[in-house]
Parts: sequence; C-alpha cells; structure tokens
Amino acid sequence: MNKFELSYELPDKSSYLVPELLPKEEPDDFEWDEKDELCFIILMITFCLLA
Repeated sequence: MNKFELSYELPDKSSYLVPELLPKEEPDDFEWDEKDELCFIILMITFCLLA
C-alpha cells in the first residue's frame, strides 16, 4: 500500500494513515496554529535570449 501511496506511515511507526478513509468534510472546530506554519516563496526569473 505504501508503494502506491494508498497509505502513509505515521511518525510513531506503529500506525498508518489511509486518506481514502478520512471524512470528506472538514471539521468545523479546526484551528490552524500559524506560528508553526511553513511559508514558501517561489521566485521565477525568465530570460529570452535572441541570437
């Protein structure tokens, strides 16, 4: 199941997460902790060289 990414081993190494079995609805009482969130900045520079 891991090979086809149908399940993911959790950090405790004794449990697996199967995304297909999770509820489709998001919980109403979920709160995001912004102090530990990741931030990505993608900078793309393109060049056009004319010969």
